[in-house]
Amino acid sequence: PVWKKKNIWLVYEKYCVMAQDNGFYFFKYCMENLPEKEKKHIYFILDKKSLQWPQMKKYGRNLVPFMSARHMLYMLAARIYVASDARNHGFAWKPKPNIITRQISQKKMLFLQHGVTALKRVDSIYGKGNRSACDLFIVTNTMEEKIILDNFGYEPAEVANTGFARWDVLKDCSQDSHNILIMPT
Repeated sequence: PVWKKKNIWLVYEKYCVMAQDNGFYFFKYCMENLPEKEKKHIYFILDKKSLQWPQMKKYGRNLVPFMSARHMLYMLAARIYVASDARNHGFAWKPKPNIITRQISQKKMLFLQHGVTALKRVDSIYGKGNRSACDLFIVTNTMEEKIILDNFGYEPAEVANTGFARWDVLKDCSQDSHNILIMPT
């Protein structure tokens, strides 16, 4: 009950090895814009071996070392996971079902994505009811929203068309002369 009152939000990216995707930009926005009493319970999990670790140290106690005792405790105590990848990418082991994995699988999940789902057939992974299902699925446009609603089993209230957090920091270079490379996955 004490930990539930803390309202912990854990933010991370795939296996917590970087801080440069939608998870990081969501976290950065929270740290720069939320009142102190709200942001003090939002934490970013990152491996100390990450190239971004030195820059991220400025977040002090809001930065949690990957696979530390504090990381494990916060995984169990968190109210919600906010990630650019699946819930299971917040830790590094694949144990057989046990009390810890059952607890983690019951946590709320805000899925930021790390790439536009669009026409990729990943409904068997991220579809509602599957192992990487989420409680809120962030999408980038109305076409993607329709695809998620029609093919992934989510209700309209479970999909938010906000664009990606990392897009908020893109610079408008439209007046510059550039070549554009389009490279779908």
